[in-house]
Amino acid sequence: MTFTYAPGWAEPLFILFLFILGLCIGSFLNVVIARVPEGLSIVRPGSRCPKCGHVLSWYENIPVLSWLGLRGRCRGCAMPISPRYVMVELLTGLLFLACLKRFDWTYALVPALVLVFLLVPLTFIDLEHWILPFSLTLPGIAAGVLLAIPRGAGAVAQAALGAAVGFLAFRLMEYVGWRAFKREALGGGDKFLVALLGAFLGWHSLLGILFFSSLQGSIVGRGAARPHGQGGAARRPP
Repeated sequence: MTFTYAPGWAEPLFILFLFILGLCIGSFLNVVIARVPEGLSIVRPGSRCPKCGHVLSWYENIPVLSWLGLRGRCRGCAMPISPRYVMVELLTGLLFLACLKRFDWTYALVPALVLVFLLVPLTFIDLEHWILPFSLTLPGIAAGVLLAIPRGAGAVAQAALGAAVGFLAFRLMEYVGWRAFKREALGGGDKFLVALLGAFLGWHSLLGILFFSSLQGSIVGRGAARPHGQGGAARRPP
């Protein structure tokens, strides 16, 4: 089943709305990136400066504009606010527009936006903490399968197969890597991330994902040592 919607004359307004929505979601994802690795609630307390505890007013929470207006500094303690916050907001907004460019106003746009919603925080959390939280990957796998339902039983089967093949393939690689090198060869959360991608993109995409993830990992891995206890040397076979 295919769903399409043509905004017509109002399309520029819809495009602007989608971009602003992406900025706002990016602002929320900053909270996810900061709090989920610490096991904190993403709902309470409200946004505040991590250095002095200054509670942000609504006008200090406007994506991009507030950071620019405050000149990248907290209004309470004048300490610098990381430009990562603006980066995440703009990245999410631009990725939303890229998804629109690729899928137009069709149902396929919905799972694409949800995938962006999941991958942006997972990327930044992994870069900083070397972890892939189950609180994002497991619901993401379920979302990939559920969002395939409107496209029919065949799409649901493909999503489920993609998740299963991704998980099992990386689980096997994880085990073989341990046996061959006597240490952790893959991060413990990698197989769940690949299962998530398989659920959204299907099993046929996994070969390309494996190639590009290996390339990206080799580049990033040269500049950062994996911390012990967060994907470093394991004590027993997985």
